[in-house]
Amino acid sequence: MQIESLDQKHFLIKNLIASYRNEWQRASGQRYKERRQHFYISDVSKCDREIYYLFKHPEEKRTIADRTLVFFRHGNMYHEEIQQRLRTMKTIDSSRDMEYGLEDFEIDTTGRLDCFVREEEGLAVTELKSKNPYGYVADTPEDAEVDQLLWYMHAAKRSKTLRKRNILDHGYILYMERGEVSEFPFRAWRIAYNAEAKRRVREIRERFMALKVIIAGRKPPRRAYERGSVKCQYCVFREYCWQGVPVIEEAQLVADTAVEKPEMELVESAERRYVQLKREIAERETEKDDVYNLLLRYFMATGAEETELLAHGVSKEITLDEKYLLKRLQDVWPLIARVQTKLMKQAIKDGKVDPEIYERAKKATGIKHTIRIKKIKKEANNANKKPIKHTSPSKAGEDTAGHKGKNR
Repeated sequence: MQIESLDQKHFLIKNLIASYRNEWQRASGQRYKERRQHFYISDVSKCDREIYYLFKHPEEKRTIADRTLVFFRHGNMYHEEIQQRLRTMKTIDSSRDMEYGLEDFEIDTTGRLDCFVREEEGLAVTELKSKNPYGYVADTPEDAEVDQLLWYMHAAKRSKTLRKRNILDHGYILYMERGEVSEFPFRAWRIAYNAEAKRRVREIRERFMALKVIIAGRKPPRRAYERGSVKCQYCVFREYCWQGVPVIEEAQLVADTAVEKPEMELVESAERRYVQLKREIAERETEKDDVYNLLLRYFMATGAEETELLAHGVSKEITLDEKYLLKRLQDVWPLIARVQTKLMKQAIKDGKVDPEIYERAKKATGIKHTIRIKKIKKEANNANKKPIKHTSPSKAGEDTAGHKGKNR
């Protein structure tokens, strides 16, 4: 029996992919590199710099990938089916279009929410999200999804066409797991439109008001993420945004013939022992923490200073005001402050450091050897009885697998 694997250039696969591309081109592809004229409410998930480029340099978008086109269409199919099922069950308001257009005229913003769930008191704004298995296991919806829902609720409550309908002070986010591997395919959350939510909407609108002014100028907003972040990896403007900033080449692992190679039997034995020791260390660390906490409770409860084997003492915790030191010790600070990648990434996340500075500061000083234990998904699931959590790239914008495939 002869079995031959077909490559992507075979007409069977090639024509199938072409059908997705042709369908996308007819629906929205012709607008893919057109300049934006207004914001979309779904833009809350994008970084300011990406939105700026959508208005100023849409021609710099990278070509949309075949994989993304397939996910766009499949995501839309999930939404269309769920909307129709809810409508058949009269769960959503049938007097409205399935996807209802809303405006925030003050900021030149528009959007199409998925549906209104009908309740006795009124209508609840509802968003449907198809998720891959890793994004589906999250304990709460993504922040950008909550922000999008809140902005829709704000716009719905101020819509003139909806003034006779009571828009409720809560809405829903419904997750559909499209991988069909979870025990149950649907999850949902009720989001309150309370004082905290209204404050968050003000912050969102202020962000876009400020961005509107920036777009009217010529200078893009600063980058908000490091180049290696999920947000940048999946951004359609990644190459254009980071052009001119050098990239450190990936380290190449090359065999060193000067190093004596041990016998394979010893390697296999050491491999098993290494994994065993790592597990034992983790168990010992947990056990040590438990014992320490028990002893600490004894000393704190009794005020004792020592036992037969241990001595207990106290000292004041002292932290330094880094802002004050930086202001007073500007010349000395670089000599005494320790640069840490972890702290730098956190500073970028907090908006304190321009990520371009971080990228230009990177230096390759050699190859760092690391040995890690492979995490086999099946074994991890059996051990933890929970799916492995993973950051979904669905936050990353319109070129990701989790995107709905249309502006909302």
